[in-house]
Amino acid sequence: MAQPKHIGDIISDMFMSSHRLKYNDYLSSIDWRAKKTKLFQKRGKRCERCNSSYRIEVHHKTYKRIFNEQPSDLEILCFQCHRKEHE
Repeated sequence: MAQPKHIGDIISDMFMSSHRLKYNDYLSSIDWRAKKTKLFQKRGKRCERCNSSYRIEVHHKTYKRIFNEQPSDLEILCFQCHRKEHE
């Protein structure tokens, strides 16, 4: 049985051409870090579902504007809530 694809690989397949950044490269970029920092400054660094402050991540609610996300496209989640969202 083949291994399921990682969400980053699926997104890269859907939205990227050879001349664009790969999704995982984007998540390591200065641009993405700046978006995350700005989001944390505006909303705080707590899970927007369970209020945890442990292992905070940013979840893409939609990939329609990938690389040009709006704050409404993103949600601050703890690791556990983010994992549940992708299950």
